[in-house]
Amino acid sequence: MTVAELKEAIDNLNFEERAQLEAILHPYNPDEWDKQMEKDLSADGRLAWLVKEVDEDIKAGKLQDMP
Repeated sequence: MTVAELKEAIDNLNFEERAQLEAILHPYNPDEWDKQMEKDLSADGRLAWLVKEVDEDIKAGKLQDMP
């Protein structure tokens, strides 16, 4: 089967079948996810700006505990 044939077959899958294929090709691995989140949230990570913004909001009293 060629890549083009595979692409055509995938295009013909319904939503549930695509979800099943996605689970096979990209299985959920919580350890990898946790490691990626730690990396992204680190001081030089992709989401460092967000952590800084939240920290500033906390210090400014803009956030409060959830009820």
